[in-house]
Amino acid sequence: MPVSHFEHSFYTLCLQKGVAIFSLKQDTKQDIGKGKKIKNIDFICYSNGKIFLIDIKGTSNLNGDTKVSKEDIVVMKELQNLFGKNATGLFVYFWANNIDFQEDKETMFQKFKIKAIDVNLFDANKRLQTGWGDKFYRCPREIVKNIWNYIPEFKP
Repeated sequence: MPVSHFEHSFYTLCLQKGVAIFSLKQDTKQDIGKGKKIKNIDFICYSNGKIFLIDIKGTSNLNGDTKVSKEDIVVMKELQNLFGKNATGLFVYFWANNIDFQEDKETMFQKFKIKAIDVNLFDANKRLQTGWGDKFYRCPREIVKNIWNYIPEFKP
């Protein structure tokens, strides 16, 4: 089930847009055969005959962060191969668009851009993040696309 507010937001948006979505349990590893276990991704979505394997990378970074762990890349590629040619592994980012504070109501709203990149494009353009050994990578923000480039139901 969704754990973070980014995951809840994505799940709710899928329901509103009519995208078939399946939430996976975060704290368990899945056996993918021959005794091999891997960490779970967040969701599996189905749209226009395609399977989307979703790993939510929520961020409060106003400029848009693209950090992904080495393990996430390996797991996503394995799952993509397991699900076959109609499957696309996506890292989905919530980038803060703006913050609207209404002082009279003591309310703050944060709007997000929902961006995505497929695991193969990320892997081909990844750059090692310094200071963390070989655990985390980033890609250029310019190659991360709007979510509707992958899942058209999200188009406004």
